[in-house]
Amino acid sequence: MKFNPKHMIFLLVVVLLGISPLSAQQAQPDKEGFVRIFDGKTLTGWKPRAEGFWTVQDGAITGQTTEAHPAPVNQFITWDQGKADNFELKLRFRFTGQPAANGGVQIRSRVREDGHVVGYQADMNKQGQYIGMLYDEGGRGILAPRGTSVAVDDEGKKTQTPLPHAEALKNTNRDNDWNDYHIIAVGNRIILIVNGMVTSELTDNQTADRDFSGVIAFQLHQGPPMKVEYKDIRLRPIVTAQPR
Repeated sequence: MKFNPKHMIFLLVVVLLGISPLSAQQAQPDKEGFVRIFDGKTLTGWKPRAEGFWTVQDGAITGQTTEAHPAPVNQFITWDQGKADNFELKLRFRFTGQPAANGGVQIRSRVREDGHVVGYQADMNKQGQYIGMLYDEGGRGILAPRGTSVAVDDEGKKTQTPLPHAEALKNTNRDNDWNDYHIIAVGNRIILIVNGMVTSELTDNQTADRDFSGVIAFQLHQGPPMKVEYKDIRLRPIVTAQPR
């Protein structure tokens, strides 16, 4: 039998991410080894915290609140086809609505009994000051502000170093337009990249609070009427022997 490297990538995706057999039939990697985990048409494979906030509109997972239907708490929609540990995640996002519109991408996270998703969050908002910041939802709060490289020691002390291009990141947001998010998580390192520029880096040595595996989810923040869209969602596992 002729060896096809794409078949090996396909098997790694299925095994390492724990994708169900039904989803695996559709989890064919692209030429870069990324698998689409959203079909662009339905919410199959995605579980919302509550009904009525999440739909598919124009090929995007769309979270929306209105005056008539506000969110009393943060809303989430979770990819329920497996967990991810070492990986790259690429997607596009867009905000419309009031300036206070806010969302986020949860990675290596867990779902509490009340449905709230907690853990690492690649942050974002319409005004742009939070885009590319690494946050710990329901936990330690801001871990790496935009424009910084942060190391957290075992006691939780942070050493923060500005990125050399930090000043340029003030203009990275494309307001009312699509932005690109690229998230890399390997071992205790997480790197966030927005529109092609590294926005924050974290080296997490706090053993009591860090996580190496968990769910992927999207956030719709409580607050004024807002709309956030996520599309072109692609995931690639990274195989590594790096110690944890």
